[in-house]
Amino acid sequence: MGQQSTTVRERILLLASRSLRRGPSAPLLRFVRHFEPYFTGILRPELHVLGGSARALHGAGLLRDYPHLHEAPAGRDGGLVALANLLVEGAQDPGVATRVVYLLDPADAASMYPDSHALKRECVVTGTPFLATYEAAAQWYALQWAEAVREGTGGGEWFVDGDTRRRAGVPGRAPGELGIALIAHDALKGRMLAFAEDHFDWLRRFGRRYATGTTGGLLNGKVAPRLAEAWEADRDELAAFERLGAVPPRLRARVDDGTRLEEAAARMAERLSGESWVHGEQSGPKGGDIQVAEHVRRDECHLVAFFEDPHVSREHEADIQLLERATRIPGRAAVCLHDPETVDLWAQRWARTADPQDGAAPMTLAEACARRWGVDLIATDEAEALPKAVADYLTALVMHGAAECPGATQRILIGGGQWCTRISRAVRASLGGADANAMAVDVTPVDDGADADRALAAAAELARHFSGRLWPRPCGAVSYVAAVLDGGESWPEPAVLYPQLRAVHAQGAAIVIADDDADAGQVRAALDSGLVGVLAAPRETVRRLLVTGH
Repeated sequence: MGQQSTTVRERILLLASRSLRRGPSAPLLRFVRHFEPYFTGILRPELHVLGGSARALHGAGLLRDYPHLHEAPAGRDGGLVALANLLVEGAQDPGVATRVVYLLDPADAASMYPDSHALKRECVVTGTPFLATYEAAAQWYALQWAEAVREGTGGGEWFVDGDTRRRAGVPGRAPGELGIALIAHDALKGRMLAFAEDHFDWLRRFGRRYATGTTGGLLNGKVAPRLAEAWEADRDELAAFERLGAVPPRLRARVDDGTRLEEAAARMAERLSGESWVHGEQSGPKGGDIQVAEHVRRDECHLVAFFEDPHVSREHEADIQLLERATRIPGRAAVCLHDPETVDLWAQRWARTADPQDGAAPMTLAEACARRWGVDLIATDEAEALPKAVADYLTALVMHGAAECPGATQRILIGGGQWCTRISRAVRASLGGADANAMAVDVTPVDDGADADRALAAAAELARHFSGRLWPRPCGAVSYVAAVLDGGESWPEPAVLYPQLRAVHAQGAAIVIADDDADAGQVRAALDSGLVGVLAAPRETVRRLLVTGH
């Protein structure tokens, strides 16, 4: 595809398996939340969102007023057909660059439906990025956003530079700590060697490189006997046809392809001087894809560059699907890319935006917080936007809990402080048309010492909006859904606070709000405890929290 020109508009087809869009911390909602500033302020793409995914975004208050969002029908009503057709039409329009973000749960039977396979296959045919995990989507758009920053379009304040990352003690995605797998079907082995030649220095930085069968041999500068024999037979056949004075074009092309591949392997052998820089596995039909999948499962391989040929039947199709599904196992930071154009653009962007010291890929504030403390991030431009953002998150959390456990009472702990009070007031607007009466919610004021009265007032306001009740009058089973704490006010004593956080952590999410007036040491202690699920703060406060104490 090459790099987009400024006249090309981006079209994103966005959808997710049901389990990956439920609740505000679900991968789909995290992805959109983290990249909403880029989408709405810089890229401004057309967003075509499948029905259920669009409703999930709306329920979480995300992209609510974005003018270029188009809701497609639900999957059962032909929504995937509509999105696949947009992909086909976009491939014919040089003014459109389509990307597909389809977050797939390997345990979801819908991922095996023909319409899902057709959408992915059309991506491979057209060289369209098919991003099937949160990691793939987040890394792709972090690279694209970082390149936009590099070109002067703004947005750099949402990233952590290498020096800040190192000062904060946040591990980066440096190639030396990662593994990459290089796989190519027969018709695309030449393109794989060309890719390896073009990006040799970048690939060399990876700590582990894997390849299957013949591709691995070629990348190590060695020609498999079956290839040498096939090339020799083709040349003999070509010579015979030349004596007859009529050479079939397909035979000529096949011989030329073989010659180019042989020459590329020879150049690679000369470059390596006898070194084997790629660990070779079995060929795909003999289990090589399964071996790579096992490296993914063991967290030894993090990027699979798979040059797929969509025009041939594959005898080991089940093995290929096993590999793809292995990269989608929840909790794995793995990315699988399926075509040469996408892989090449990925490598170009990484090389252009890498940290000059360790080659690490660009890191957003959200990724830095996830890597440093294991928390989700609600970040805003200004502190004044925090109440609505947190209220949207809290409302989506309660609505999700009510849908998942309709017979249980959800308990929210809420502290005193100005932010907790303002968030309690903002919940009514966030509820929108939701039926608050259907939600069994009780609200407990956190023992806030000097702020106990304010905590009680905030709890009463919040309970009123949810048509809930103040503790201790629960009905049925009780599950903790959230704790909302203001880092800018005096907190309860640790002996009081942390047992409550542990109870919430086991079932829900503790949300800590911080602004420039927050006690950085107090907030960091809570984050370091591992009991906080969400940090809500203006982006500059986030940056300050990352480096405080280092």
